[in-house]
Amino acid sequence: MSLNSLRVARRAGVRAVCAGDAAHLPYRDGRFDRVVCNGAAHHLPDLPAALRELFRVLHPGGRLVLYEPVDSPLTGAVRRTFFRRSRYESPADLEHKHAFTRDAVERALVEVGFVDLAVSAHDFLAYPLSGMYMALPWSGSRRLMRALLGAEHALERLWPLRPLWDALAWRLLFSARRPA
Repeated sequence: MSLNSLRVARRAGVRAVCAGDAAHLPYRDGRFDRVVCNGAAHHLPDLPAALRELFRVLHPGGRLVLYEPVDSPLTGAVRRTFFRRSRYESPADLEHKHAFTRDAVERALVEVGFVDLAVSAHDFLAYPLSGMYMALPWSGSRRLMRALLGAEHALERLWPLRPLWDALAWRLLFSARRPA
């Protein structure tokens, strides 16, 4: 839970923001037509419980979007090698992050009742080379980040290499809909 993010959102005029338990949202059934989780769902200790709540607060036909780092053979190996005792990873996250895989998220979404599931892979170059969430000497360079993002977007257009980019991706974009 990020109280600072809550303050920033409220200052920006976002009304439907609160601090609380994702498995017990303080909103009525069918309250929202869209729910977006940007890098939050992988921190939740009980993803299915949170997804059931998100399903509940979405109105029929409402859309859920999750943009999340996921565990894959590559990301898991990097995490185990470099971040096992890192100040950048919380002990709680390290306990369950290995279970936050594409298959596990897709399965949980379907089990909760979401339909029209679409998944796309992202961040195979810029995110890891920027240092992820670690401060590396070049991490603060806007010029380098623009160049990395530009290179990543150009490489994404090379469709024969798409399976490689998907295998190297650090984040996935999940989109699903509550049936009407």
